[in-house]
Amino acid sequence: MSPRPRDTSLGSGVYFKSEDYIGLGKRLVILVVDLLVVAASIVSSLLMGVIASLFFGDVEPLYVLACLIWIWLYLTAIKASPTRTLGYRAVGAKIITLRGEQPSIFRMTLRSSLWILGPFNLLYDLLWTTVDDESQTLRDRFAGTYVVKAGAEPIGKGEIHIARYTVLGYNFAYEHVSHIRPKAQAAQLAP
Repeated sequence: MSPRPRDTSLGSGVYFKSEDYIGLGKRLVILVVDLLVVAASIVSSLLMGVIASLFFGDVEPLYVLACLIWIWLYLTAIKASPTRTLGYRAVGAKIITLRGEQPSIFRMTLRSSLWILGPFNLLYDLLWTTVDDESQTLRDRFAGTYVVKAGAEPIGKGEIHIARYTVLGYNFAYEHVSHIRPKAQAAQLAP
């Protein structure tokens, strides 16, 4: 009887040394710094809107819209870019996809909206990093992203499979990179 063929339909991804993944402490620093930037953006936008309203009439909605666009760009495009947000720069972190690439704006929008739209709240999401083998949040898992050290290089490639969990009454399924164990990796390399 021949062995059952492996399902490789999801492709392959990369993985890192365990110390290259960003854990809870540094994630809290990222969160605080980036929330301060967002708060400063909101306050300055509202102040500019009020001041501009004194001279030009009711233009405050335009400043609010501009502020929302800026916050979205900051939390999606800038966070995923090589420039990174101030929070990511402060702790020396970057965000990448499971395949080791820069995430798209769509993927980053999905990742950011998982806190706003649910089903995760901030506390559960951050606490997940303490039990996850790769210190990733639930939204990282669902968005297919890793938060790693800025200079981290992958130590290997593995097949992407669907991981399933039941936690707090939720049934989760997300893509996960299977790590090749040293013995299995040596067996693959053997002639």
